[in-house]
Amino acid sequence: MLSRAARVAPAAGETAVMTTDTEFITVADAALAAHRGHWFVRETIGMLRRTLYTGGEFTPYTLVAIIGGTILSIGFVLFLVNLVSTLGLKNVFSLVIPEKWQKKPVVEVTPAK
Repeated sequence: MLSRAARVAPAAGETAVMTTDTEFITVADAALAAHRGHWFVRETIGMLRRTLYTGGEFTPYTLVAIIGGTILSIGFVLFLVNLVSTLGLKNVFSLVIPEKWQKKPVVEVTPAK
């Protein structure tokens, strides 16, 4: 259930809510307790229990995910820089913009002398 805001660490089976509105927490606690047998309340409590980890047990995995995401983002930006430097910005845009939207280059023909 939802824990009171004054508690530092929630008891087993409770979820900490970062708010100072104790009336809201009390009403939410009572509503969840009253409807504990309903399937949606059971699923909501189970979802909160599975997604809100306060003990730090998944901190190393989170750190690895942040590092991996950063490396992938840097690699994607470097790929785009390499693509633009190789093909040129106009050619990169021509790969994704339809031909009918692109301006046709004006070619002037001069008579031969």
